Amino acid sequence: MEAIEAYCSQFGQKAAKTEVRPIGARDYFFHIEARNQFYGSLINVKYAEAFLVEGPLNAEVLSDLFHVQSHKNR
Repeated sequence: MEAIEAYCSQFGQKAAKTEVRPIGARDYFFHIEARNQFYGSLINVKYAEAFLVEGPLNAEVLSDLFHVQSHKNR
C-alpha cells in the first residue's frame, strides 16, 4: 500500500480532481484492502493475495518455494 501511496496522483480523490483517471474504483485503497481481506478469510489470515496455480498447492510447499518460515512454525 505504501508503494501505491507514493504515486498518489494516480489513485483516489486527488487523482479524481485532475485529468488523471484513478485506476480501478473511486476509493482504490478500500477495494485493494477489501479484496485482500477476502482472500485472507479463505485461509484464516487477515490479508492474502491470490495467484493462479494449475492444481492444489500445499502451504508448506509454498513456504519452501520462497524460503520463508511457515506461520505455523512462528
